[in-house]
Amino acid sequence: MTPDLAKMRRYWQRAVPIAVVIAAWSGLPVTFCAVDLGILKLVCPMGFVECCLSTKTVVTRMLPGFVLSTALVVLLGRAFCGWVCPARIAAHEADSLISKSLPRPLERVRNAIGELRQRLHGSIELSWGDGLALTAGLLLGIAFFSFPAYSIFCPVGVLSRNLIELAVHIRLRWELIFLSVPLAAGLFFALGWKCTCPAGLIRGLLAKANRTLQPVVDLEGCRMCGKCVKNCEFGIRLPNGDFDSFACSKCLKCLQDCSQKAVHLKVLSRPDK
Repeated sequence: MTPDLAKMRRYWQRAVPIAVVIAAWSGLPVTFCAVDLGILKLVCPMGFVECCLSTKTVVTRMLPGFVLSTALVVLLGRAFCGWVCPARIAAHEADSLISKSLPRPLERVRNAIGELRQRLHGSIELSWGDGLALTAGLLLGIAFFSFPAYSIFCPVGVLSRNLIELAVHIRLRWELIFLSVPLAAGLFFALGWKCTCPAGLIRGLLAKANRTLQPVVDLEGCRMCGKCVKNCEFGIRLPNGDFDSFACSKCLKCLQDCSQKAVHLKVLSRPDK
């Protein structure tokens, strides 16, 4: 895989927020959470579930968009998480900026936070299953109280609303402080806040049916250097045959990082393989 893949992902991740800003300036109903196509409104699967539980009814006007969103997840897996999610884009951009310009005292603080997370994970050892349990509890609470609580601190929603607010009114909303909720929860997980993101976890459950565009390892060409495992932000161990469509965000960094070109993309995989 050529380095063009990294450039393509970087350009795409910057083009999407720009497109949302242009849509906001133009008055078009386009956000990271929903895209209104006129007769059809493409909606976040988690948003649809939350609306149904909080109203205790099936929101029929959102149902076609939910079905289409589900079909896209089955077809493309969690590509939204790897290529579109504003939280992931913001995290990568912030990490890149911080690593280049962080003063030495703040760098020590950053390292201390990383060490704290490692200690917390070492003593508690929370993973994807625990994140799903938290999501299930959240959904039960939404249904019980008839209140869409998740939309308050959903990173995708918070960042989407603030990007539009900044583009249109040149200001930010106070709700940005709610981003501290998933970030704080992520301290207890080895893979960070992504294990506590209900929007991503719901997509992960739907993506278990995904059989397309899956990275696979040619074991004859693989030297077991572990680079793909080390660089995978979602904890997938490809050389061990541990590909997991629930976790994979289709970022394709494993293809990009393999110096032996032993990782390739399988367009269609059979369920029994």
